[in-house]
Amino acid sequence: SYMRLNQLFNTIKRKRYFIKIFLNEYVMGSIFNNYSQSLSPGSIVYIADSNIWPGGLVDRLKGIISLYDYSRKHKLDFYIYLSNNRDFTNYLTLKNNNMSLNQLDRNMFKNKLCYHLDDTELRDLDNVIDRSRINHIYLNQNLLKYQYSNNDGKWHELYQKLFTPSESIIKNVEKVVSKYQEYIAFHFRFGPLLGDFDDNGFIWDESKQKDEMEIINKSVLKHIANYPTYNIYIASDSSKFVKQLYEKNQNIFFYNKLSNASMDNYEQSVIELLILSRAKEIVQFQRPNMKVLSFSKYASLIGNNKYQLIKI
Repeated sequence: SYMRLNQLFNTIKRKRYFIKIFLNEYVMGSIFNNYSQSLSPGSIVYIADSNIWPGGLVDRLKGIISLYDYSRKHKLDFYIYLSNNRDFTNYLTLKNNNMSLNQLDRNMFKNKLCYHLDDTELRDLDNVIDRSRINHIYLNQNLLKYQYSNNDGKWHELYQKLFTPSESIIKNVEKVVSKYQEYIAFHFRFGPLLGDFDDNGFIWDESKQKDEMEIINKSVLKHIANYPTYNIYIASDSSKFVKQLYEKNQNIFFYNKLSNASMDNYEQSVIELLILSRAKEIVQFQRPNMKVLSFSKYASLIGNNKYQLIKI
């Protein structure tokens, strides 16, 4: 079946990455690296580094929070290692700075490499964690889903324990939303479909783009009626879409004029995440070909607000 094949393919892909990182970092690191760290056995280190794309901001938060939860339950030390190009903590700062490592000892005898990016079959970490070594873990799943009946509430609580936005982020969020006491957020995730990014993805041709935008606009303008007294924030990775929707009703819609879509711009991602999290409700619209991903869903967990997905 397709599911089994897909699982097999992912397992092979993970094994390949595991071997690549193990050879590059741990074998070479054991031979040439004289940097040594004295973390206590059983410690858990979340890793996002240049060896592999660790997923976007929300994927990283999922991994960090899953590992933090496990370390708290089992009274193990928890650390976060982010290489410079993967570090978002200038914008979403750690409340406890001692968690952050700026170097990593990659000795293969002291440390266990655990590679679980995109490991959708992983349910808990009992068989992953080695109590006699330091655990270096690549993870982008939310494992709280399998541990708690109220996993959304738990995720919210752990996020609040770990993170707080920086001053500059708060200022930028205020610039966009301060005029509106309460607002609703509408979210649209196009990826490359409207030609905003050149990431080799599937792009709709010009006439298809026009048709799709019209279908979505129609649905959006119908849904506005459900929120007669609110302004509506338009969140999207396509500035082309945002601008044309804004033109349809400038009295109701507003958007982040500071924004520019770029994959690696953590500042933009954090600002968008927090603007969404402050909305009274987040509504995500989806057409066939549009991916949902979890950005706005997790923004709603941060803000403890309502999230709904509308398939058009």
